[in-house]
Amino acid sequence: MAPKQKKEAPKKQVIKKEVEATKKEEVAPAIIEPVTKSDSVEGDYNDLVKRDPSVFQKLEYNPSGKPISEDIKSALLNYKKAVRLPTIISTLIMLLTIGLVFASMIILFIKVSENNPIKIILFSLTAVFLVAAFVFSRIFSKKKTLFTSEYLKKYETLVNGETLSNINVKDIQLSVAGKIDDQDVIRTHYFATINDIHSRGITEGKRNNKNIRCGELAVLIPPVTFTEANKLPTKYLNLEGKEVEVTNPEIEEVSQAASPLLFKKQQEPRETYFGIYGKLFSYDLPLDSNESIIIAFRGGIKNTFLPNYLTGFEAIKVPGLNDNIVVYALDISKSKKFFDKQGIELLNKVKVNDDFLSGFISANSYGIRVGLNLSEKAMQLPLDEKGITQSIFDNFINPAKDLFAFVDHLEKKKK
Repeated sequence: MAPKQKKEAPKKQVIKKEVEATKKEEVAPAIIEPVTKSDSVEGDYNDLVKRDPSVFQKLEYNPSGKPISEDIKSALLNYKKAVRLPTIISTLIMLLTIGLVFASMIILFIKVSENNPIKIILFSLTAVFLVAAFVFSRIFSKKKTLFTSEYLKKYETLVNGETLSNINVKDIQLSVAGKIDDQDVIRTHYFATINDIHSRGITEGKRNNKNIRCGELAVLIPPVTFTEANKLPTKYLNLEGKEVEVTNPEIEEVSQAASPLLFKKQQEPRETYFGIYGKLFSYDLPLDSNESIIIAFRGGIKNTFLPNYLTGFEAIKVPGLNDNIVVYALDISKSKKFFDKQGIELLNKVKVNDDFLSGFISANSYGIRVGLNLSEKAMQLPLDEKGITQSIFDNFINPAKDLFAFVDHLEKKKK
């Protein structure tokens, strides 16, 4: 496990991964790479999660013409129908078994001869139903797991198919239980210390003939107070590279929806230990190292984590940008071309809401990463039709489209 990062300005990124108990040999930390360019990611990395490309299958997405929420409701109803009969049978057998056990206990406490046929029949039935309950429970458990896996795959197919088709991704492959490539997270150049990465629903495809990957993930970081997580820069440069005085705005709490498990269990939570809980897109469109930028879209104070791995980066005051957008650049003389009139208009179209809680674009020589911090409703597998509304999906699919409109702007303007 890599050493813990100090609280002072980070000089390298530290990645800490839990070693599974089943591992017989401890994996020695490896340096990510030597520092050879201005946006290099330096630090210790224990690569314990191996991705298996064989688990990817072609994503068959055939839009029904109805809103995606209706398709998901249909998938949920089919799932409930599949598990309903086994559930009823299992419940009946369990109730009968409990009744027989109760009756057998009564027989034991009353005076009945050993050879009484009622006693023999009752005990025999109890034994039979106990065995039946055990066997059927095992069978039903396996069937329910299978039905749940099929429903999860259908859900991931619908959500990813709709999301990725809206940003023009082709030839999509899906791995429901796949793991995100840790390097895609590390190369965001966003997190100084990463304790762990959990992921699922990984997709790969092509966008404008370039590789693109997407996954649902949770990036765990050392606990940090909301105040520290939202700490704005104290010094800004303008587009000409000169220092300017800026009064940081107070950002109003935009959303009452909070990402799950972000806070310690207390009446008034004060800390977060998630860097991001949502979706991460990794697009193989590298910039020149000196063009590197990070753009953060702030939401409510409880749902925002600003970058803290900013070695070499300077905060930039871009005239005309919405107050909740914070820009960092490695060399503003090389990246100011991205913030022309069109670029500013595209960035201002990106709006946080009740489900897209905050986000970022990180563009550097490793490619472009787009992160969306999402609500519990947007991330959970729905098991109640009432909780499935079209607005939930529109609330993150539309921002994803707007974010990638700016990504396309970067591609036109880059070196």
